[in-house]
Amino acid sequence: MALLKVENLSTEYDTLEGTLKAVDDVSFEVKKGEALGVVGESGCGKSTVMKSILQLLPRNGRISSGKILYKNKDITGYNNKQLREIRWKEISMISQGAMNSFNPVYNIGKQLIEVMIVQGNYSEKEARDRAIELFEIVGLDKKRLNDYPHQMSGGMRQRSMIAMSLALDPGLIIADEPTTALDVVMQDRILGKISELQKKMELSMLFVTHDISIIAEVCQRLMVMYSGKIAEISTTHNIFKKPYHPYTMGLINAIPTVVEDIDHLVSIPGYPPNLINVLKGCRFAPRCPFATSKCRVESPEMKLVNENHRAACHYIEKADEFREKSHRTETWEGLLV
Repeated sequence: MALLKVENLSTEYDTLEGTLKAVDDVSFEVKKGEALGVVGESGCGKSTVMKSILQLLPRNGRISSGKILYKNKDITGYNNKQLREIRWKEISMISQGAMNSFNPVYNIGKQLIEVMIVQGNYSEKEARDRAIELFEIVGLDKKRLNDYPHQMSGGMRQRSMIAMSLALDPGLIIADEPTTALDVVMQDRILGKISELQKKMELSMLFVTHDISIIAEVCQRLMVMYSGKIAEISTTHNIFKKPYHPYTMGLINAIPTVVEDIDHLVSIPGYPPNLINVLKGCRFAPRCPFATSKCRVESPEMKLVNENHRAACHYIEKADEFREKSHRTETWEGLLV
């Protein structure tokens, strides 16, 4: 049984220009001990999915339809009291900017201990002992518990945020772009630590990023989102080896590699569509070099490629041809965007 199961989730934002449908009929699941990566360009809806799960949407946001099942219980309609019982204890979060997540007027230790006392009913001593243990787990000296957020480097703050996410032994951790603000060296260390902890502690994890190359390091499965919908979902190995959606092909082709000698990377031209507008057909069609008139008027359904692989494209049977052509720069040139 899946630990988390999202069924036909749609989430909307009210804006001055109209209703923006940020997530549109999204369904997926996460099994116990599994790390699922969620990737896509900025604005594709990946962070909104995560905020919907914990119901941390801003005032103008709402879940308009669908179910979020955690341990087979629908938490979509939970009130604030019920949600407080889930947050940190059952589902915790590693946010994108640790500096903004910590209170600058309290030291890190006080904030970590407070979570355990308030949410986990720890005693003061139990919470402090647990805080020391958590800092050892993430590779930080216990003396750093006395530091204020500004006294730590970006990498240390991010490790402290990982420690806080582990404090109450949750079943699921949501990591929302946890390495975006870090340099590449520290990014690699944090990813290594997250991967190590996920495997060692058999954590279930949702890892959100705009960088598809990061997923290969930490996730067993991968979900590609575009314009509020799922474009493709399968094991990370399957998608990197044989992607079936042209958007996924474009993302993979844009990754720098030391294996091949190439003069420049192949990029996807244009921008995602405005989600306030009523969209017809495949949302990637204006940027897709393989789009036909059918793609522009008829929205593709998710198709089963094999037992563990699904993709939303009208022309799954032409994927081998598309894959070969997608490596060429000229394939993507001259698109009307």
